[in-house]
Amino acid sequence: MKEGSAEKIISRDEAMAEINFIMQECSVMGANDSEIPTLNRLIKEIEAEEIEPAEALRQAYEIRNSKQDYH
Repeated sequence: MKEGSAEKIISRDEAMAEINFIMQECSVMGANDSEIPTLNRLIKEIEAEEIEPAEALRQAYEIRNSKQDYH
C-alpha cells in the first residue's frame, strides 16, 4: 500500500498490517523510545474502533516520516 492511499477507505486488517510493517521499519532504524509504543497504541485503537483505520495509518506514516527525517 502506498503512503498516499491512506485517504482511501481501507479495512481494519489492511491498516493494522501496514502499521506493523511501519513498526518493523522503525525498529530497524533504532532508538524507538516512543515510536513503537505509539504504533502499538494505534493498532489497539483500530481494534477497539476508537479511530478510523485511515486516520491511524496517516498518523503511523507521520511517525515513520519524522523518524526518517531525524536520521
